Amino acid sequence: MQHQTIHLFPENPMYTFLKKSVLTSTASLFLGSFILSSPSQAATINFTNFLGDVTTSGGQTSLTNAFNDNFGSDDASGNYYVSGNNPGSADDLETFLGVTLPGNPQEGSAVKTTLAASAGDVFSFDWVFHTNEPVDSTFPDYAFVTIGSQVIPLASITNVTTIPGGTLANNPNPYLRQTGNNTFSYTFNTAGTYNVGIGVVDVNDLLTSSGLSVRNANTKPVPEPSTIFGSAIAAGFGVILKRKQVKKA
Repeated sequence: MQHQTIHLFPENPMYTFLKKSVLTSTASLFLGSFILSSPSQAATINFTNFLGDVTTSGGQTSLTNAFNDNFGSDDASGNYYVSGNNPGSADDLETFLGVTLPGNPQEGSAVKTTLAASAGDVFSFDWVFHTNEPVDSTFPDYAFVTIGSQVIPLASITNVTTIPGGTLANNPNPYLRQTGNNTFSYTFNTAGTYNVGIGVVDVNDLLTSSGLSVRNANTKPVPEPSTIFGSAIAAGFGVILKRKQVKKA
């Protein structure tokens, strides 16, 4: 007696394709859940150590080099102060940050923090530089970042554009010129503990005001080994399935 095999679901190209697609999707979802089990989360930085005219509120830090004087500068109007504190001298800033500042800074303000970083970690923040200095001024105020003993230029009067219709009398900003919104990003190549600072300074004089607005300061760790391993498994598994499907086609 011969035995006959009955196929309830006849094999056809469309059915085979759907079956393999379901298997591939199921495997990808399983591996995806493994990969997402170890996400890399950004850690917010709140600057509480500062020198000069600095305020921090609602995730934004504002710094200026505005000085409370009676010399007739735009500082005297009081529109540029954010804290009521006067900026520190260049010598005080260099001591505070542990660096030597370039150019001929006279005064300014800065914030700093200490970060324990692993190789591959990323420090970043969004920023806008404001100033009343003319673009062709010989008093080039600037903003900067310090990482350890490094001083990294952030912006100067050469990077700003005039705010349309802006005058000292009617500009609510209240600066005449500013940059657009920018993002600073720094990747640590070597693990260690780093002193990190951000500042703005007056150069060659004590008169015209400049400021820096900082938002969303954070550090993002390098992806954890389990995440990298999971990604490699997912990629390799996908390649194997695809090769098998091609051979059976």
